[in-house]
Amino acid sequence: MDKLADTTEVTLGSGDLYMQLYANAIPEDAELEVDANCVAHIDSGATLKYGVTYKDVEDSKGQVVKSFITKEDVTFGTGILSWNGDVIAMLCETARVTTTPATAEAKGKRVTKIGGRDNANGKYYVIRFRHKKDDGCYIRVTIKGKNTAGFSLPFEKENATVIDAEIKAFAQDAEGTLVIIEEELPQLSA
Repeated sequence: MDKLADTTEVTLGSGDLYMQLYANAIPEDAELEVDANCVAHIDSGATLKYGVTYKDVEDSKGQVVKSFITKEDVTFGTGILSWNGDVIAMLCETARVTTTPATAEAKGKRVTKIGGRDNANGKYYVIRFRHKKDDGCYIRVTIKGKNTAGFSLPFEKENATVIDAEIKAFAQDAEGTLVIIEEELPQLSA
């Protein structure tokens, strides 16, 4: 099959966002893609950004004789439309959440405290964005990361409150892999 034969497919739409505490490896799809890890409905889709910095070595005539990568950056940004204190705790390293369950006599309460460098937990998360294509196959974007850009909670009269998260990827293996983009391919007809 020609490698470019399937490049005419146009990807439209958003997807599901899954987050799970990183535990030394990326889990299998069936373990990660469960309701308990589906943290949010997404607003305005999601964006994966890859950036690279090169160092050029020039000779005395100003001609580049060698060029090599000195730095790579991957960030994943998305608008989180449905959220609670537990989601905020995954996006903020200093957040602490306590929950008092509701009873027949009283309302429950979830309290999220943010701040205090001594409260930084150093946790990384597996972040998986899963998009279902028109043919029923999935595109999965997976990183090990943490939100390093802070966030805002805009409470506006006529707009939903959306957390715009920007999650920085960190190496997830000895090869330095920052992101895995997996495309399911449709099954061939017999």
